[in-house]
Amino acid sequence: MRNNIVIFIVLFLIGLVLNYQNLEPTIEPNSGWETLNSSFLKEKKLIVSDGDVEAYKKVVKYLLYTKGRDDASSIFYYAFLMAIQYEYTPANYDAYQALIKPYGEITALDKNTQQLAMFFLHRGANKGNRECMQALHKLTK
Repeated sequence: MRNNIVIFIVLFLIGLVLNYQNLEPTIEPNSGWETLNSSFLKEKKLIVSDGDVEAYKKVVKYLLYTKGRDDASSIFYYAFLMAIQYEYTPANYDAYQALIKPYGEITALDKNTQQLAMFFLHRGANKGNRECMQALHKLTK
C-alpha cells in the first residue's frame, strides 16, 4: 500500500514537471486581459500602501476612462482611498464618476448613493478641483 502511494506521488510530480507550461493561463489576443498583468497588481498595491499618484493615474485611466462604464465602479475603492486617506484631490471626482458612470446620471442612483456621490463632488470642489466645480455647477443649474 505504501509503495503504491510513493509511486503515485512520483508519477504526479513527473507529470507536473512535464506539463508545467500548460498550467499557465492562456491569454487570447484582443481579449482585454493582456493588460491585467503582475505590474498592474503592483500598481494597485502601491496605491493601497503608499498612495502612489502615478500608479493611481494609470489604474484610473485604464479602468475608468478606457474600459468604459462596466468597469467604472471597480475604481471606487482606489479613488475613495486616495481621496480620503491620502488627500489626493482629483480622486474625489474619480470617486464621483465611479459611482454615477455605470448608471449614466446621478438621478438614477438611490438616495444614499446620491448623497455619497454628492459628498465627493462637494469635497473636491471645496478643495479646488476644477472638474468637481464644473460638475457641481452643472447639477445645480
